[in-house]
Order: sequence, then C-alpha cells, then structure tokens
Amino acid sequence: MVGSILGGAGGKAWLFAGAIAGGALAALLAPRLCVRLGWMGVAQRGAASVGSVIGFLAAAPIAVTNLHTPVIPVLICSLAGVGALVGSGFVMRRNA
Repeated sequence: MVGSILGGAGGKAWLFAGAIAGGALAALLAPRLCVRLGWMGVAQRGAASVGSVIGFLAAAPIAVTNLHTPVIPVLICSLAGVGALVGSGFVMRRNA
C-alpha cells in the first residue's frame, strides 16, 4: 500500500511499479517478523522469503488484470502466504 501511494504521485505506471516494489519488499520481510513472533524457525526464513516473493510476483499480474472483481484480488493475496509455506516446508523436509 505504501509503495502504491508513493508511486501514485508519478502517474499510473509508477503507481503499479510502487505497488509491486512495496509488496515484494513486504513479502520479503514478512518471514523475519514470523521468526520474531516464534511462528517459524530461523532456518526456514530464507526459503519462506523467496517463496513469498515468488508467490507475490505470480499474484500481482493476476490481481491487476482482475481489479474489476471484488473477490479475485482478495483471494490472490493468499499466493504470497502459500509461497512462504511451500518454501518453509521445503526446508523442513530437507532438514528432516
């Protein structure tokens, strides 16, 4: 949200660029917060960060092309979380 607000001052193209950059940064940093809260281990943080960024970048174009519907953008937001879970699960399986 902050990225799109900052980018919005530069026009529509910058609004979307800011939203993508801000969302990717938030997806990258969210696993750090999860480690601090004790929701995941430090060993899983890197893979969860990569997975969440990949999930977010996969979701962004789908959400942008479906802005006219109220449901799709909301459901698409879960792809970043799914990506984080897949990355975290990958590390857990590898370490088991």
